[in-house]
Amino acid sequence: MRNNFGNGMQYVGNAGVTSSCVEAVVRFIQCREKITRCRILTVGNSHALLLTLDSKQLVAVKTGFTSGYLGEGPKGLSYTLRLLELSDCRISEYEVGKELHDRINSCSMSESDLKSIEKLTPCDASSWYAYILDKDFDESKNGLLWSKFQLVIPFGIIDSRIIDLAIDFWESPDAKLMSAYRRLEGIFKNRTGLNQCGAKLFSEAFLGKSALLMWPGIEAGELVSRVNLFTGLYGAYRNPRAHNEQCSAIEFDLLELLAVNQLYRLEALAIDVQESD
Repeated sequence: MRNNFGNGMQYVGNAGVTSSCVEAVVRFIQCREKITRCRILTVGNSHALLLTLDSKQLVAVKTGFTSGYLGEGPKGLSYTLRLLELSDCRISEYEVGKELHDRINSCSMSESDLKSIEKLTPCDASSWYAYILDKDFDESKNGLLWSKFQLVIPFGIIDSRIIDLAIDFWESPDAKLMSAYRRLEGIFKNRTGLNQCGAKLFSEAFLGKSALLMWPGIEAGELVSRVNLFTGLYGAYRNPRAHNEQCSAIEFDLLELLAVNQLYRLEALAIDVQESD
């Protein structure tokens, strides 16, 4: 929802629903919308957030955050503030009136509300820092804090020849990966006329005096290394997947999809050796 101050105000999250507010902030971080400033707007143990994006867009996060007891509200506030802190966001806290919370929750903040916030004196920095639980400090150090992000497929970099597999990838990762492997071999066979499979197919296509494909402008060592990416991925992942039922964690399935996608991108850069003459 937009109004008439600056680039407009966007409202996210649901009042009293912590998960929706956490997810809203995470989406900005995950989608490369840098949050440069976070103002915690506090009424007692209830908190809304006023975010400033790098684009100067203002985002009001409704009152799904709480503090002062053990529960989802304080846990969500702790997790969110720790993420923002690690993202180099400038954080400050302000005590405001309940009427402002009500207007945030009803998506009806005014320009005068914003001007009033600008005039407020921030609370001591230690006040908001105390909202972060020891658990989130610890998890940020061992990498677990970021592992809670939802796994998403970066469609912008997926090769168009497997975009159909990526669209419904989560329905059957094993089947989609096997289709991607088979499809890539088919592309190489059609380009080269070779009838080999897997590692032999890629080696004969790129290596030796009778090589049929090449990448222009690279050294011999780099050529071998690129071919090793193809043969190594097929040996380490495709072959076991073809011969055994796989029960890998979904994050590893996604990593494998991105690795296969890189092979497609490399294949697209290769040219026929005859074209280089």
